[in-house]
Amino acid sequence: MAVQTKDNTMSNTFNNLVFYLNGRKVQECGIDPSMTVATYLREVTFLTGTKVSCGEGGCGACTVMLSRLDPLSKHVSHLCVYACLLPICYIHGMAVTTIEGLGSVQTRLHPIQEHLIRYHGIQCGFCTPGMVMTMYTLLRNNPKPSQEYIERALDGVICRCTGYRPILEGFEDLCSKGEDCCRSVGNRTCLQDDKTTDSSDDMNECTQEFIFPPELLNNTTYHSESVIFTAGQSQWMRPTSLQQLTDWKKDYPMAKLVAGYNDIGLENIERSSSYKTMICLSHVPELNQLSITEEGLTIGAAVSFSKVIDAVRSATIQDEKKRIFDELASTIGGLGGVHTLNTSTFGGHIVTASVNSDLIPLLMVSGCKVNMICPDGVVSSIEFEKFIKVQSVEPLTTTGNVILSIQIPLSCKNTYIQSYRTNTPHRRKTTDSVLSAGMYVKLDPVSKTIQEMKLCFGGMTEIVMLENETIERRGRRWDVSLYRDSIKEFDQYCKETKPPNAEYKLSMMESFFFKFYNMVCKEADIQNGLPNIGQLMIPKRKATSYQTWQDHVQGTVGKPLHHASAKQQSTGEAVFIDDIPPRRDELFLTLVISTRAHAKIVSIDTSRALALEGVVCFVGADDVPDMGECISPMDDEIFATTEVTCVGQIIGGIVATRREISRKASQLVQVNYEDMKQIITIEDAIDEGSFFVPKIELKYGNTEEGLAESEGITNGEVRIGGQEHFYMETQQCIVIPNDGAGTFEILSSTQDPSFVQFMVASRLGIPSHKVIVKATRIGGGFGGKESRCLIPSLACAVAAYRTKRPVRCVLERQDDMRMTGGRHPVLAKYKVGFSLDGRIKALDVDMYMNGGNTNDYSVAVIATAVTNLYHCYDIPALHIQGHACKTNLPSNTAFRGFGTPQAYLVMETIMSKIAVQTGVAVHEVRLKNFMVEDGNKPIDHNVEPNKLRICWETCKQKSDFENRSRRVAEFNSSTRWTKRGLGIIPTRFPIGLALKKLNQASALVNVYLDGSVSVIHGGIEMGQGLHTKITQIASTVLDIPMERVFITNTTTQVVPNQPPTHASVSTDYNGMAVKIACEKIKKRLQPFVDENPMGSWKEWVTTAHENLVSLSATGHYGVEQISYDPVTGKGPATLYCTHGAACSEVEIDCLTGEHQVLRTDIVMDVGRSINPALDIGQIEGAFLQGYGLFVTEELRWSENGELLNCGPGMYNVPRVKHIPREFNVHLLPNSDNPKAVFSSRGIGEPPLFLSSSVFFAIKEAIQAARLEIGLKDDFDLFPPATQENIRMMCGDQVQQYKN
Repeated sequence: MAVQTKDNTMSNTFNNLVFYLNGRKVQECGIDPSMTVATYLREVTFLTGTKVSCGEGGCGACTVMLSRLDPLSKHVSHLCVYACLLPICYIHGMAVTTIEGLGSVQTRLHPIQEHLIRYHGIQCGFCTPGMVMTMYTLLRNNPKPSQEYIERALDGVICRCTGYRPILEGFEDLCSKGEDCCRSVGNRTCLQDDKTTDSSDDMNECTQEFIFPPELLNNTTYHSESVIFTAGQSQWMRPTSLQQLTDWKKDYPMAKLVAGYNDIGLENIERSSSYKTMICLSHVPELNQLSITEEGLTIGAAVSFSKVIDAVRSATIQDEKKRIFDELASTIGGLGGVHTLNTSTFGGHIVTASVNSDLIPLLMVSGCKVNMICPDGVVSSIEFEKFIKVQSVEPLTTTGNVILSIQIPLSCKNTYIQSYRTNTPHRRKTTDSVLSAGMYVKLDPVSKTIQEMKLCFGGMTEIVMLENETIERRGRRWDVSLYRDSIKEFDQYCKETKPPNAEYKLSMMESFFFKFYNMVCKEADIQNGLPNIGQLMIPKRKATSYQTWQDHVQGTVGKPLHHASAKQQSTGEAVFIDDIPPRRDELFLTLVISTRAHAKIVSIDTSRALALEGVVCFVGADDVPDMGECISPMDDEIFATTEVTCVGQIIGGIVATRREISRKASQLVQVNYEDMKQIITIEDAIDEGSFFVPKIELKYGNTEEGLAESEGITNGEVRIGGQEHFYMETQQCIVIPNDGAGTFEILSSTQDPSFVQFMVASRLGIPSHKVIVKATRIGGGFGGKESRCLIPSLACAVAAYRTKRPVRCVLERQDDMRMTGGRHPVLAKYKVGFSLDGRIKALDVDMYMNGGNTNDYSVAVIATAVTNLYHCYDIPALHIQGHACKTNLPSNTAFRGFGTPQAYLVMETIMSKIAVQTGVAVHEVRLKNFMVEDGNKPIDHNVEPNKLRICWETCKQKSDFENRSRRVAEFNSSTRWTKRGLGIIPTRFPIGLALKKLNQASALVNVYLDGSVSVIHGGIEMGQGLHTKITQIASTVLDIPMERVFITNTTTQVVPNQPPTHASVSTDYNGMAVKIACEKIKKRLQPFVDENPMGSWKEWVTTAHENLVSLSATGHYGVEQISYDPVTGKGPATLYCTHGAACSEVEIDCLTGEHQVLRTDIVMDVGRSINPALDIGQIEGAFLQGYGLFVTEELRWSENGELLNCGPGMYNVPRVKHIPREFNVHLLPNSDNPKAVFSSRGIGEPPLFLSSSVFFAIKEAIQAARLEIGLKDDFDLFPPATQENIRMMCGDQVQQYKN
């Protein structure tokens, strides 16, 4: 039914949503307007190639291409968008392309997918659909993008595995070779496929490219008619005229206006708002117009940032008038990735009047105006500065006014305008910063006196506007005295208002103005009066790389083959836990978690939650079977019983028929607490004596005597922050009960199926053989799914036990970060004695780790840290004590490196300190202290000092260390505001575990009569390429093509009692077990080979079967060489070590704290690599994850133990822009390792610490900056070396110019 509205337009009230999905027309009636496109794709159409990882539009895993017709220009635009934020009703009359629409393993791959595979740009594969769709959209718009454009596009997608380098190179190669994946201009035929879009009703049909549907192009009703979609209490309204908008706004004064929809998604994630009525502005012509005239730029309130950038960059206006345009494009471009800019609008941004906005300060000083329309239809104009002031007091939501457009005047001659921002991660939205600034001045062309000047700062307690009158700037010359007075004004303002983090913000205000002052001096040809200015900004650089390795091919072993599942991952066909279709009677569990760090549970009121339709029950501690224990060996409760000991601890869970019902109901559970004393920090734990036992202690030699005999002694402390795993696939599982057999099948995203099996069986009080745990692949783990996977698994098992129905649990990203812990923060206090030439004589260290509220692996992690702290060095006397602190934070757990990155950083910091104290170059200090054959061995880790030195010297040679050191010194002497540093770091990582039972693996190999082979082993594929290497091993031993070998699901039903996939031993152990099994089969077949040497593999297999020979074999491998006794300290603690070295060069901006990694060279000894491509991928991925630990990733906790920065919007996971501009990896040649399968070496964890070369390079650059202003070079820099930390450690860079 259609109804006529007041302005005589037609409104469709049929609730008939129409759009195209992968070329197929879709019509939905009565769909819920609150549903997102991601939810629709995954739960309605079961197109699960589109992944959901963060749910807040920050990681890019959910990227799809949205194609829409602009009703005004009649131009079809293709946009990459976050499907997890995009409301389903928004796409009415539009077309959506998902990963399923590009290519398929069953048909053909798209060139984008082929290049990603060819360049080994896939590991766990969870981010891959987002990467592919982002690149696909870019190429639909620009067939020949530059590397800069590719990087900008990929900046909206996170990959936690690869290190980005192969992804970037694969896509860049695709573009450079001209293999365009979309139609050239004017050519409407498909370059990859000649199929029509309507040839199949199957939306999974691969058609490679889709034209914009002619129906949407020709049928104007999709764009000219207003629509209303209603379902339940939710309503989506899309007006097509300004009159209709104002009428509807009168009728629904509390309706949410939707232009770019980003805020809606974020509010849903934060569960802070639920709008019954939403009015979409996408089809109101007046709000979507953008025009450039002689007067300036007029931007409709619903115009996206991307459109604004395109318009101002293509505008043909005189340069002097275009200055504001250039700055506007630059500022907007820095607000976020392409995905964000496509769906963020001018009106949506300014209506928030956010004090943290990057854009608002620029608009404040530009002289722009805001045009608004009142409820009565009257249009008014207001100065932007006044609008912001009014909006902060009386928001438009209370007045009924609607922003119509923003008018920005052109720049005048002799005017200068600039904006600045801090690139810091601690923000909810990508468009918010800690401090931003807009600066404007108009000078007299002759006298260079100020005619008008405005300075505006965001990120303070309010938006601060400093104009002419503040220090009587009008009429003054633009000279150093003006600069000094302005700096004094900033200082006075901060003293009076005391904004948060005042010291840092004052330094940034001064730095921003310093840059602006010098920019104006240069542009206006004014002598600035400040000496030795030099380079003020870090220039952009193109990314390059090369990789080298020595061929050691034996069969398929040694070949750089792509990941075994790469094709399925590139097309979205690889199935993860939440991609498994729900069973008919399946339920969903949402966990109810604590909001207190330490408190007694007074009461739990579930009445409101249980009253919600679709809720089945609440499960809690009372539902754990009586015969099952509620506490695990790691002292975690499944559900809290009487008290909670951290924010994020599980209290219970809501079981419901649908995911959204379960999540909504979980928010209705009311828990009353009685707060108790809490312990949050390591210092709190020390004061309270709160530790897990036992304390770990390592003594070697006589430390007291060594210190007494030392020529120099220094002491200090090292602090290292924690780190979030941020695996792309959150913790999730499905538990399926079988009433008849009393068994439970568990599909879990776990690194340790056997542990899940044991824990579920013991908690339910049933034998382990009645619990079957399966895992095909997981979307990243990094240690975080070794024990913390029990959080959803145990809760799900209890829910399934109670309801007798399958139960699924998928943690949302924010809850995952709140609940599961991460890398242990560290406080280490040290005292070291050394000779004047830098040789260590004795070392005493007290190391504390924040373990959180339960033990988990904390004692094991501190033990690993303590026993490895001396790193690569020969230390004659040492005493190291390790304490795992028990606090009221979520339990920290295993993480890639298992305590060694923290321990090694402590050691390398000590090396740096010795270098400063002795005046010996730090790389010389390291070399002087290297381990030697038959040297001191506090613990026997089977280190090979010769290999360590070869890696070190090779790294120096490959990186041209000596010459570049001189060039860095020359650069630093010639520039004042940018400095460089060069850091070179060695590493060795122990392979093998001191706990004997963990050093084993089993496998089952079955050969079928057609010659195909299935292999089942106990390892988990989580992106590291384990299954690929195992396949190579099996095919090589059996001497058959890899295509004949298939790795089936890891399952406890076939390969029981397996240790977790961890510690970089999985290829060693599982590979050896598979090798043993294959050798058994090969031995059984040998008589038939001898009888028929010219026969085929299939013939030998058939003959053997006919002669009653078993074609199935098990293999078991156990390491006997590890015999460490922790009591006596005798015996090898590990099987061998993997060695390496890295050299990194960094450039920092001393005024802002920004940095760029110019070059990194890595040399790793991986023995005879089973797969060089996979090993290099592990090296690069580990390096970038370590870079996050040491440089960008900072966890922030409130004083009440609440994690403040949950999700990618506030937690700074490295992105493509962070990779070294030159990234070179070399696998050490001529290296053997007889202790591992095919003479290889474990590689997953060893490279991670090498990223500290960046950290120490940053420290060296800071040291150069400090020496320039007379500050001491002995200073402490603790990771992460964030922009703020770098800026503050550089000291007050402009102090000398204040007076």
